[in-house]
Amino acid sequence: MKTIRIAVRERRALNCFVSGDYQRARAHFRAIERIDPAHPGINHNLALVAMAQGEYAEAETRLLDELERLGDYYPRLRVLADTYYAWGKRIDARTFYRRALAQEEAARAHALIEERIAICDDPRRFDDACTSVSRHREGVDLEGAGRTDAAIEAYREAIALDPTNIPALNNLGALLMNARGEFDAAADLFSRALEWEPAEWIAENLEKARRGRR
Repeated sequence: MKTIRIAVRERRALNCFVSGDYQRARAHFRAIERIDPAHPGINHNLALVAMAQGEYAEAETRLLDELERLGDYYPRLRVLADTYYAWGKRIDARTFYRRALAQEEAARAHALIEERIAICDDPRRFDDACTSVSRHREGVDLEGAGRTDAAIEAYREAIALDPTNIPALNNLGALLMNARGEFDAAADLFSRALEWEPAEWIAENLEKARRGRR
């Protein structure tokens, strides 16, 4: 019974995360943590949600704890690098992107990591990336308030400032697909996100957009 409860919660959490409903995703992941504190991946997933919500200190604490206990591993190094990147900690971000790049699994996102390192090496571009993060967060808040047009504009500005802003690409795609039925535009955004990050949840959104335009 416990296994079934966790599986149901985990699927709901992932669905919420993919759709940008980070508050509900966190609630489901925390419910899993209460049921089974040692559940594989729970600390990592909660760190992802914390980062998405701009709670970088919590994400950092969870990920550094995993690094100390379990050692270097591409997903945790990468998420920690992404956390510092979004947090505006340029040197720390560059350090952990380089550590992530040394891992074999980095091959699947090699172009993204190299681009992020290049951005970290250029203070002006990094400032733009930080502004991109802020505009994306504004977009999330605007979307939550039902201000669709303003959210779309914020996401577009975030992408213009930093084309590697995968959450902005995904959220804009999801908003255009779900709120406006603009499946072609959404599919293009998901495709661009997939070029940077071949993640299953982005691929699922792309497939939804492709089905919608048939």
